Amino acid sequence: MKLLKFLVVVLVGCGVISCATQNTHSIADPKIDASAVSTESDISASESQMVGGWAPAFFSEFNKKELQDIVDGINEGRVKKATISYPTQMSSLAVKIRDYLQTQTNSKIQMEKVELANTDTVTYNMKQVVVTLYFGSN
Repeated sequence: MKLLKFLVVVLVGCGVISCATQNTHSIADPKIDASAVSTESDISASESQMVGGWAPAFFSEFNKKELQDIVDGINEGRVKKATISYPTQMSSLAVKIRDYLQTQTNSKIQMEKVELANTDTVTYNMKQVVVTLYFGSN
């Protein structure tokens, strides 16, 4: 449920930013012909405009409840695609997550093994599998 709330906040935020960047004229702008302004909305209240984006979900263990939220998003069409990134030592968890998602959604889930090397200034968390969720159009 936390993941779902996070995703809603991300999508609403993207929508607000998108709306704010599209408004290039104010109503008081004298260059706008008032007769060209429609008084009725071009989009009905029941229609919504899909905004694309992505969000990561992190797993250090198999969490069926969180995975079910992802399954529901895929099956309801809110999540267009999911991919899995994982370090070598987490491959068994990554395969288990992929198998669960593919079985529950009948979707092909892409996997990518990621090999990152720690440096003096950067230390990576190599004990997590990342499921990246993509929204909107692909």
